[in-house]
Amino acid sequence: MMEALSEELRLKGSSNQLTTICPLTVNTGLNQNTTTRCSWIMPIVGVEDAARQIVSAIRREDFIVTLPKRIHFTLCLAR
Repeated sequence: MMEALSEELRLKGSSNQLTTICPLTVNTGLNQNTTTRCSWIMPIVGVEDAARQIVSAIRREDFIVTLPKRIHFTLCLAR
């Protein structure tokens, strides 16, 4: 949806930039004992670190951001 929205904005001449955030394992506090099976691949990201990465990505005008960053390659393969 974000790609389609970005393309529509571009075709209409808008200069707005969109950033898509793909959070996978962020410790938001909803679960008491947050764990992952493969913590070396998918570490649990803290809320403050996630917020810092998101704000930084928006300032850089990145198109897509994954949390944690190391799963970005996997996302690209899946697409």
